Amino acid sequence: AEEVLRQELEALQVARDEVDAERRALAAEREWVAKTCNPDGQVLLNVGGTRFQTTVATLTRYPQSMLAAMFRGQFPVGAADDGCVFLDRDGEVFGILLNWLRYSKLSVPEGFSKWQLLIDDADFFQLPLDVQVPGRRSSAADPPTRPVAPAADRDARTGSTTPRSSQGD
Repeated sequence: AEEVLRQELEALQVARDEVDAERRALAAEREWVAKTCNPDGQVLLNVGGTRFQTTVATLTRYPQSMLAAMFRGQFPVGAADDGCVFLDRDGEVFGILLNWLRYSKLSVPEGFSKWQLLIDDADFFQLPLDVQVPGRRSSAADPPTRPVAPAADRDARTGSTTPRSSQGD
């Protein structure tokens, strides 16, 4: 009976150590989320080797997007030792998407050729970006485009557009 109690005590100690390790990991993640997911907070990103600095407010501009889920703590993201959040995507394309989030205007460099990748990444991040590829005619086989009003004109819950007020613009 004494040997059984000793084994049970050892098993309980192992379980306790596992719970303690989990508790420490959750506390570290909670601290990171509180620091990183502050809407006024800055975020350092490493996207495919290209570094970006932006705000949580910019990344969460579209509440239904994957980026919003990531930076509101609804989807796990981890930061490297240097504090950067790594995203395994194309850095040039992400930079275009980030500027679109900032300015509500799609601007691409002269000679840009990664149109399909831009469309794919907008879809991956669940961003309502309507991309019109220059020189490409749409056909009946093409999926319908999604015209999008700037975020300031969109209802965050429904996505419907509302008239822009002239106050404060």
